[in-house]
Amino acid sequence: MSRPRMTPDSGIPPKKIATSSKTRPHRLPQAFVSMKLMSGSRRANIALERTQSSPAIPSPVSRGWVTTPSSSWRLWNMHITPVIRHHHHLKRMSNYCFPAFGYQVTSFFAASSRYGTPEELKELIDTAHGLGIVVLLDVVHSHACKNVLDGLNAFDGTDHLYFHGGPKGQHELWDSRLFNYGSHEVLRFLLSNLRFYMEEFKFDGFRFDGVTSMMYVHHGIGTGFSGGYHEYFGSGVDLEGVIYLMLANDAMHELFPHCITIAEDVSGMPLLSIPTSQGGVGFDYRLSMAIPDMWIKLLKHKKDDEWEVGSIVHTLTNRRHLEKSVSYAESHDQALVGDKTIAFWLMDKEMCTHQVFLRYLYPADHP
Repeated sequence: MSRPRMTPDSGIPPKKIATSSKTRPHRLPQAFVSMKLMSGSRRANIALERTQSSPAIPSPVSRGWVTTPSSSWRLWNMHITPVIRHHHHLKRMSNYCFPAFGYQVTSFFAASSRYGTPEELKELIDTAHGLGIVVLLDVVHSHACKNVLDGLNAFDGTDHLYFHGGPKGQHELWDSRLFNYGSHEVLRFLLSNLRFYMEEFKFDGFRFDGVTSMMYVHHGIGTGFSGGYHEYFGSGVDLEGVIYLMLANDAMHELFPHCITIAEDVSGMPLLSIPTSQGGVGFDYRLSMAIPDMWIKLLKHKKDDEWEVGSIVHTLTNRRHLEKSVSYAESHDQALVGDKTIAFWLMDKEMCTHQVFLRYLYPADHP
């Protein structure tokens, strides 16, 4: 049985609050967490198991720093959540596993057991809500793992139960299966998946992964977008995929008026963040994918005096008129997929060899 989520201010279950207003959220709070937690293939979880076998490092060891591995919901709840609340960091919980980082989903209604039990995840979300932190689920409805024994692929012995049959149902870059958004049963499956996580785990919304792949028949592969309308309203658009996203946004905002939805899109699709009632796709925000790419490229390939301020400003402000967006300084595409985090680009290996936890470097550092 799902339990009501309590708000830190009123103590009234939010469902009662939500039904009193149809107002959509206008801005994100100062702190929110985006989680990737759906169960993935066994092959993709090898790296995580190695992480969990290492001993946990207890408690904060320096002001503002927490070194406890985020290898379980309970450890994250104890050590990481308070730091997010204290510093108002915009964080993304990285529950991905090499080589797929959690994006090869096999069990859509199961949170990964390698991090703990469902009840421990609910406890983590409740704790975050008590600290005023919004918790979003990084949901993957753009594709699914092609595993047969533990996934949806060939569930009834055919290749077209949940997915398109033949080459149309294969993603050539991700090596995964593509959903048939024209099937009513597939729509019911995916929409009920969203409702399940909102009702059972009390998430506050979703960051939809791979939206560009969902909206185009070419899935964005080998395609550049200049911003011209002919790129968005021609034969290259997957109407069934766009309609599913409209249905998902409309349903979530109708059932849960305070639900927040974010689209990971690199194409610049017009009306992406316009309500469905106005003819838009219905997302609240678009994730600005070009911004983390820009920072990493500057750090890797440009000297400090070669940074072009005009180009930086253009990238930071390049969006559709009135479109709301969410920007990261870095994402898993930069930090994990064959690259380094911004911290490592700035400090490199010295970040590991020159940290001092047991003494203060200068008298001014002493509290």
